[in-house]
Amino acid sequence: MKPVLNPLTGKFDMVNDAGVAPVNPSADNNLVAFNGIAGVQKDSGIAGADVASAVSLKHAAATIGATANGLSIAGQKISLAAATAAIPGAMSAAYASKLDGIEAGAEVNNISDVNATNLTDGGATTLHTHLAILPSTRLDDFDYDELIKYLSPIHAKNLAVEFAAGTYAHGVTAVANAYAGGVYSPTQNRIYLIPRSQANQTNWHYIDCATGTVVAYAHGITVVANAYYGGVYSPTQNRIYLVPFAQANQTNWHYIDCATGTVVAYAHGVTAVASAYIGGVYSPTQNRIYLVPFVQANQVNWHYIQEFSFAEISPSLMASALFNKF
Repeated sequence: MKPVLNPLTGKFDMVNDAGVAPVNPSADNNLVAFNGIAGVQKDSGIAGADVASAVSLKHAAATIGATANGLSIAGQKISLAAATAAIPGAMSAAYASKLDGIEAGAEVNNISDVNATNLTDGGATTLHTHLAILPSTRLDDFDYDELIKYLSPIHAKNLAVEFAAGTYAHGVTAVANAYAGGVYSPTQNRIYLIPRSQANQTNWHYIDCATGTVVAYAHGITVVANAYYGGVYSPTQNRIYLVPFAQANQTNWHYIDCATGTVVAYAHGVTAVASAYIGGVYSPTQNRIYLVPFVQANQVNWHYIQEFSFAEISPSLMASALFNKF
């Protein structure tokens, strides 16, 4: 005979080779006695009351709360079902693989067939935009809408932006009415001031746009007073052509070589009166600089400076005020 704890009743059943014979244990002082078991019983050292309490204990039936989340109990087995789109549960390998394939920050966007077409047909919409295509200098592919597309975001940045005049100490020596206009040199990041009354002085000046410093430089040429009035940057030659004012009827006119900063004289070979021009404009489609007539206005001929290079320069950029100054 041997005692076996019955999990259903919380009591011991005595089992022998012939079958099962229930035997009720009893406590006598510190002895636990099983009727019908022969032999000498020893003191277990455990209080009889403790033994009686222990053998009568049994676990209450397990239940599942209101939110099962896929859990279930059948007999003595607990199961957790795989989750579906409608029912919570354990994550399957397929679901885990799908989640791992989603990039961080990805969003769910359902678009209509019309919107999908707009995304793929090359057009610009609120869902998708394209970089503006600027026309060539010859304007043979000019597109007004593309030009507006290019300019609109630039204008938008300046919307409702307040501007104010600032003060800075230039620290140079110049005569009264020294300059008339200025032109930016993109390859040097400088603004060259166009000499008027300063023209026949030893030094002219430019502004270093990296530091804001006004810098004096010796031009090394011979010109008359009030020689120039405005200038124009030639992108294909990387030069700033000075627009002749009092210098107009002189043999030589001048440009600034933006590769070296040197002022260069050239023989223009035309007939113009004194104070002939004020300002000029670069024509990207012709690679010319047209001089704006002042006293020359009532003369038979006006003049432009011919460009012989055919490099492609954006007309919307080069025809802007950035490169054409009085």
